[in-house]
Amino acid sequence: MKNSAGEAKAESLLDVAGKPRPPKVVKELEPKELTVKGKKELRLQCKITGMPAPTIRWFRDGNEVKVRKGVLVSQDAQGGATLVVEKALVSDEGEYKAVGTNEVGSAETTCLVKVTQPAEEPR
Repeated sequence: MKNSAGEAKAESLLDVAGKPRPPKVVKELEPKELTVKGKKELRLQCKITGMPAPTIRWFRDGNEVKVRKGVLVSQDAQGGATLVVEKALVSDEGEYKAVGTNEVGSAETTCLVKVTQPAEEPR
């Protein structure tokens, strides 16, 4: 910039977005085999990063898990993803998979969930 008072120069290099990177699992679903008591909370957590940040979707036995009453899905800005089934039933058992996808690829992590019958309430 130049004016009657003098001249000033400034240079900068700014890379805000960075180069696209495919998703990468940085925290696996653990343990790989999990047993939950019936009617108790099932909570699965993982972390999948990438650039741009991947969208993380959850699957059980190949079918996408949909949010409904008692089933919550969340994802934070750092790539952390959580699936919560508030009161797990035997019908909730199976192979769970979290899949992170962006424009340059995908990554996944899996675990096997077993749900036991809830203990009978004493009368």
